[in-house]
Amino acid sequence: MDRYDRQLRLWGHGGQALLTKSTVCLIGPNSCLLQEIWKILVLAGQRNFIWVIEDGNEIDDNQFFYDDIVRDLSALHPQGIIVEKKESLCDIEWVKLSVVILANSSNKYYLETLSMEEVKLHLPPVFTAYVHGMVGYLHLSLSEPYFVMESHPDNVVPELRLDKPWPELVKYMESFDLKSMDEYSLAKLPYPVILYHAIIYIKEIMGINPATLTSSQFRGYLTHYIHELSPGNVNDLNFIEAKRFSYLALPNPTLQKKLESVIDYAKQSYNLCTDEYNRNVSILLQTLEIYLKENANNHYPLPARIPDMESSTEEFNKIKMVYEGENMKSLDRLMELLQENKYDIPKSLLEVFCDNIKNIQYQEPSTYSIERSLFNTSNRLLRDLLELQYGSANNIKMDEHMEKVLSLNSYPTSTFIGGVVAQETIKLITHQYIPINNTFLFDASKNESTILRL
Repeated sequence: MDRYDRQLRLWGHGGQALLTKSTVCLIGPNSCLLQEIWKILVLAGQRNFIWVIEDGNEIDDNQFFYDDIVRDLSALHPQGIIVEKKESLCDIEWVKLSVVILANSSNKYYLETLSMEEVKLHLPPVFTAYVHGMVGYLHLSLSEPYFVMESHPDNVVPELRLDKPWPELVKYMESFDLKSMDEYSLAKLPYPVILYHAIIYIKEIMGINPATLTSSQFRGYLTHYIHELSPGNVNDLNFIEAKRFSYLALPNPTLQKKLESVIDYAKQSYNLCTDEYNRNVSILLQTLEIYLKENANNHYPLPARIPDMESSTEEFNKIKMVYEGENMKSLDRLMELLQENKYDIPKSLLEVFCDNIKNIQYQEPSTYSIERSLFNTSNRLLRDLLELQYGSANNIKMDEHMEKVLSLNSYPTSTFIGGVVAQETIKLITHQYIPINNTFLFDASKNESTILRL
């Protein structure tokens, strides 16, 4: 079994490769929070780090888990970890970093430096995280457009393209004469075949354009068609699936508009992208626009996979090959367009792109600098934490409850915030799952969390 078998199920080999070759810059003292973030990243397979060590008294009295953090964390990675220690930000090459994390840093110089325009232009994503007592916060700042290709939505909607089928799909679908088939043979059919023939029935026999129907209306006509086709077997599993997924037979204009919006943003923001992955996704989206313009149906490429469905193995494999064949044609054409425009995009990335076109998302760069975003907040808890962290000019008088919360040492709070920071860091490095947008607050005394957009 692969050492990282469990997490490979989350972000795959592509995500793991990005994680392995990335470099993370940690800024701050040897605190519980920093140790927790660092430990989780190492356990996930990350091994290249820069540590800007901040001197100063640690804000809590918890005994650290690691006496010598670099030595002890190296034991958690099969190849050990590579750590470059620094005392300042002067000679750091920001463009070579994947993420910067300020963990319990109370030196405002670092915050001010990372907020400077000449530095911000070259910065990767920056996390600012701080824990005091039983409360803490996490803030993410993006200096450029950030694309998420594999967003992993909770509900994946299959793509069947039955409303505008291509010739190979039509040939496969029309190889069946459902009216002449017995009940046993009908039970072997994949549900897309039933949906396709229901579309033909509604259009040609009933004289209704299926595209004008609502999902519930189409489902009603489909139910009538199934009763007419096989009245004694309406509860066969493939018929039940056909009714369950009847909405897949209808066009989805919302999806097309969403994709057009993402393509427009990719064109507008291309020159702002310095990260290789973000640039490649932007290039792929702009190439997709060319593909759509030369495609008569203006349809984006289909993913390579279709979901499992109730049918015979033979028929499932046949329909699966039809969809895989269309996917390969799209891949080949997109690769030709990329080569014509002298773009060197790995085929593996193009395959991921085609499988996730419907779910690509982006986050716009932060409007303000890190310093301005944080210190302009009106949130009471965040203002209190910033006062404690940087000794700012807010000078807020805290109530009795807050004073008690801040006076208690809570290693679990540091581990929780550290886990969130590490999780969000992995999201950013792998370009999978939607990162936080953009500030997370946690109060362990109330077991409450809040997300703010600063």
